Amino acid sequence: MYILKQPKDHVCNVYQDACPNQQSFKMNTSKILATALLTISAVSNAAPKLDELYVTTGYGQLLSFVDTNSAVELLTSLVNPGGIAVDRKDNIFIAGHQASKVMKLDDKGNLTTYAEIDHPVAAALDGCGNLFVTSVDEGNVYIITPDGSKTVYVSGLHRPAHVALDTEQNVFVSLAATDSNDGQIIKVTGRNAYTPYANGLMSVRGIAFDSQNRLYAVEDYSSGQVRMYTAPFNYTIFASGLSYPYNIAIDDSDIVYVATINSILSYELPNQPTVFANNLFYPNGLAFRTSLKKQKACSSR
Repeated sequence: MYILKQPKDHVCNVYQDACPNQQSFKMNTSKILATALLTISAVSNAAPKLDELYVTTGYGQLLSFVDTNSAVELLTSLVNPGGIAVDRKDNIFIAGHQASKVMKLDDKGNLTTYAEIDHPVAAALDGCGNLFVTSVDEGNVYIITPDGSKTVYVSGLHRPAHVALDTEQNVFVSLAATDSNDGQIIKVTGRNAYTPYANGLMSVRGIAFDSQNRLYAVEDYSSGQVRMYTAPFNYTIFASGLSYPYNIAIDDSDIVYVATINSILSYELPNQPTVFANNLFYPNGLAFRTSLKKQKACSSR
């Protein structure tokens, strides 16, 4: 099981029955075997590290994994949280699909509504701090600038879901299958302009780039695999035999992390997984902090 650690500099033992200014939070032990004492304010003493993995779960949690099977619970009671993105100032952006909001958790532990978007699914940041958010029902990809201005970046898409940026700041978006076409991934070339990058996919559950500009795409339940693209339409199978894969993130060392129905697997090599965390309940969004290594330029939009 994983243990929910208290944030750094917090003096209370996580197994105490009571603690000043804290609230006990007990999860359903039939699903997750962990108990912790939690507040958002206590997190303000613990600025995220570059290599921390942030995860949203089906319990409405936002977790920060500091190492294998060990996490801090940053938030609870989120409404159907989805994709997340973390900027270089340690602000965490959460796509609240059911709430139709993008939430922002700052480094002081303040949670606010950053933008209202109809059923957002995923979020990704560029090197300038622009946030890209997909709206699956509207068929739009939004861009939200650092000053909070929100505009439509691409419209008229068929159920856009996941979004990622390569090292050159190009935006890639996964689209759901239609009656006549399988799912695909597009490369956005400008406002309301894009070209196909990958097709023939089952429902895509997540996309991410490594530092060598290779695109990884998670296909869901029926195939249970991860494709690795080195060029448009040119891929190999990076991982297979996965049980209900949900999302993907890649750290600065190009280690690949894949969320499944109740665990997170890490891959240093293709098809050689290591269990990073288990006994989770539907881990969904995965993200590391936006990396200078992976995003070398900052361009206007």
